[in-house]
Parts: sequence; C-alpha cells; structure tokens
Amino acid sequence: MVEIGIPAYNSALYVGDAIRGCLMQQYDPIRVIVADDCSSDNTVDAVQHFQPDKRIQLSRNEKNIGRVGNYRHILYDLAQSDWYINLDADDYFVDPHFIKHGMEMIKANGDNEIAFYQGNHNIEKLRKTLPQFTDLNDEEILVEGKEYFIHFPQIQKNTHCATLYNRTKALPLNFYSADGCLYADFHSLSRLALTGKVILSSKKVAAWRQHPGNASKTLDESKLQKELAALEDVALFAANYLPAPEISKWLSKMKEYYRVNFIYQHSTYAPGWVTIRYIMRNWRFNWLYPRYVFKNFLLMIRRLFIGKK
Repeated sequence: MVEIGIPAYNSALYVGDAIRGCLMQQYDPIRVIVADDCSSDNTVDAVQHFQPDKRIQLSRNEKNIGRVGNYRHILYDLAQSDWYINLDADDYFVDPHFIKHGMEMIKANGDNEIAFYQGNHNIEKLRKTLPQFTDLNDEEILVEGKEYFIHFPQIQKNTHCATLYNRTKALPLNFYSADGCLYADFHSLSRLALTGKVILSSKKVAAWRQHPGNASKTLDESKLQKELAALEDVALFAANYLPAPEISKWLSKMKEYYRVNFIYQHSTYAPGWVTIRYIMRNWRFNWLYPRYVFKNFLLMIRRLFIGKK
C-alpha cells in the first residue's frame, strides 16, 4: 500500500482537487488520509463529499496543532504503510501514473535501498550538476543520496508533493520535528536522502498551487532565523554520513540560498522599506543570486518611488 497524507486547515476551496488527484492514480492499493486541523470553514464537508470511496479516511484533530505538527501527526499516528506521500491540501497530482510508475522504478532498483522517488525536476540540469549518477532512461536518474544532499545548493529543487518516500526509513529520523519551520519537508527529506539512493525524474507529477494563503509567503526575518537554525540541525545529522569540510561548505551555501529565497519572497510579495533595508544589509554578489532577485529589487524601488507604473 501507498498512503497519501493530506494535512488540511481551512482548505475547503482546494482540498477537493487534492483528493481527486489521489483518486485518479492508477495504482492499487492506496489510502488517502485527510487530517483536518480544526478548520473554521467547510473543509470537513468538502472531504466528506468523497467519503463513499473507502480509500478516503478523514481524521479530525481535537485541537489545532499547526501545519508541521499535522504533517507529523499523519505520518506517525495515522499512517501504516511502507511508502508515503505528503500532499498539502492546496496542492494536487497532475499525472495519474505518478504512484504506479514511481513504485515500479523503486522496485526495479532495489526498494530496500531507495530513500525516495521524486518528480518535477529538470533532468538536464541534474545531469550537469551531479558528478556521478546512473541513467535509468531519458527522464530519470539514480543517484546516491549523499550526492543529492551535498549538491542541493545547486539543484535547488525539492517538491515534497512530488516525492514518494520510504516511510519505514523516515520514522526513525524524527521527521517533521522542526515545528513552525516553513521548510520542514526539505529538512526531513534531506536527512532521509543520506540513508540510501534516490531516483530523480523530470516527469511533471504534481502541482504546487500559488495563492495568497501560501505558508511560504509568510516568511519574515524572525522565521528566517528559525529556518537557518533548522539547517544547523540537518548539518549535525549529516555528520554521521559526510566529512566535516563538505558539511561546512554545504551549510554555508544553504544558508546563503535561504537568504536569497527570503529576499525573493519579500521583494515579490512584501515590497517596502523593511525589505530594502534587509537587502542592503545582506546583499552578496555571487552565483547564488539569480537575475530575477536583482530585477525584483529594482522593480520594488520603482514601485516605492514612482508608483506601480
């Protein structure tokens, strides 16, 4: 069985699409576990609409435990399978063969060794970035999880709703323990990668829906510090698998990548003098700063001084 966990909070507008994407999967058996985190809208009614289908399980939390707490609750308390996908209620699958094909690739390449199968990649970028990998076909490669981990500052792609991962391997790793962190999924999956091999695919299997309520758009300077501290915890875990100099370089690059992402988010969604002051204090001219960050910075200055036009 493959289980799909859907943590939901005030997701009535979107959760139906998430469930429909699960039910269209051409794989059997699956189980869809929706955990409602005390929503104040019609999320529960939207889920119950699908409940004649026995594959849908609805659980209602007694109190609100937050986004990451709900991730953890489903994985540890409600799920039972060896293979698992964490699908936010506002995201959805676009490929009905995602799970079927993913499981076939996992089994064909030694399911006991595979940490996860992950879609939504740029395969040509991966082939240029990773020094060692095995071609499986035109769209997919097999790589040691350590290689994926250490080169992630260049890869910069981790779509958790496109990731079918080994729940048995994940459970001992204290998954989703970075409570309140926006990137708790990456912090967890990056540790899991170190324990085995990963299959990376350019198949577009899932969609991350952008809307005003995205958690990623709430990143502020205090939350950024929490994300950076969580990276320190990941680096401590990685010390069991990689030499200290490699981890030190990885941590430095990842912290810079997070700062760049913070600048991008704020220059795009929260332009203002607070953001400008942060950029002026933290700007670095290096390979991690893509052109769109600088472009957003100039657009933000223009909006502030001469208006949106």
